[in-house]
Amino acid sequence: MRNPDTEKIYQLILGYHGPTKIMIAECLRKGFAFDNAIPADFHPEVKRSERRIPGSKPDQEIRCLVYTPPVANPPILFYIHGGGWSLESPDDYGLFHKKLSAMAGMTIFALDYRLAPEHPFPSGLEDCVTAYRWLRQHAAELGADSKRIYIGGDSAGGNLTPATALKLRELGEAPPQALICLCPVTDFRFEGYDSWRRLAFDGIVYDASFLGAVRGGYVNCDAWDHPLVSPLYGDLRGLPPTCLIAGDEDPLVDDNRAFAQKLRDAGVAVDFKVYEGMPHAFYCFSGLVPQEQAALEQITRFLSSLK
Repeated sequence: MRNPDTEKIYQLILGYHGPTKIMIAECLRKGFAFDNAIPADFHPEVKRSERRIPGSKPDQEIRCLVYTPPVANPPILFYIHGGGWSLESPDDYGLFHKKLSAMAGMTIFALDYRLAPEHPFPSGLEDCVTAYRWLRQHAAELGADSKRIYIGGDSAGGNLTPATALKLRELGEAPPQALICLCPVTDFRFEGYDSWRRLAFDGIVYDASFLGAVRGGYVNCDAWDHPLVSPLYGDLRGLPPTCLIAGDEDPLVDDNRAFAQKLRDAGVAVDFKVYEGMPHAFYCFSGLVPQEQAALEQITRFLSSLK
């Protein structure tokens, strides 16, 4: 219990702006907001719909967006969006999802998981596991092949992708057939990497201030080595084949190199490529750079190569 006089100071401060981590998150959400409208002529053959499924709490629903290609019984990609665990939603990935769905001929099931700091770790991960379980049981309702389910995500979603696979293994549940990790955060001790020290201070897509702030809102420092927070520290043996994409202008590129090597050392088949001159999330800028198209083609080839 706090000293009564100290409590007066705390209550005065909280009356002005509330918890700092929530204030920072709200500012970041406003600053990163952008027009996410999808032009009517952008891959109109891929249909978008919305589902609400039971959440991990009794009174909770999880909103999901479904992108369906004109293909019979396609595979399905369970997609976890980025945004530092604290911002963005599947709506911000409409162009990316539509294009990838059309190119790979697969359904994309994108979930709107709970965000930190209002819902810190493991809330978002719990939603991922709950939604994946639902998808395994109901993929046929979406016209998709329940035997070909992949998990993918980028940035924070690229962190939650292997974390979800590790949690499913811990629970003794069936794994996905593949993982797709795009510029993931796999080690919460990212300051130890040379690429971070070289690139993060003046980063453009994000910088050291951003990732430090959202890390602090997602989980306390005593959990940074937990394998469901930093998958790099987990036992990666037995994980499914993994497609891992990075850019060499991303402060996280050395983290991604270390994760690729850890996967190889664990005997996991890895399709890893670092795109020269590319920043974080370059694969999301539809039609802006040729490397975006190349990354989507890499994902498509990887999935088509699976037995």
